[in-house]
Amino acid sequence: MVKKIAIQLVFVIVLIAYMMYHDFALFALNGVIVTVILGLWALTTVMMVTLERAKRG
Repeated sequence: MVKKIAIQLVFVIVLIAYMMYHDFALFALNGVIVTVILGLWALTTVMMVTLERAKRG
């Protein structure tokens, strides 16, 4: 579980650094790329939680 939380933290840090590099101009960025990245992050988070619950059984 600690490893999964670390992965989440790394993703959030990378996303914040990416936004800082572009002066937090989220709408000036390519919206499709940001949407896809956030969508994949949400999907993997849900899958990780689901797998964790399935393992506990």
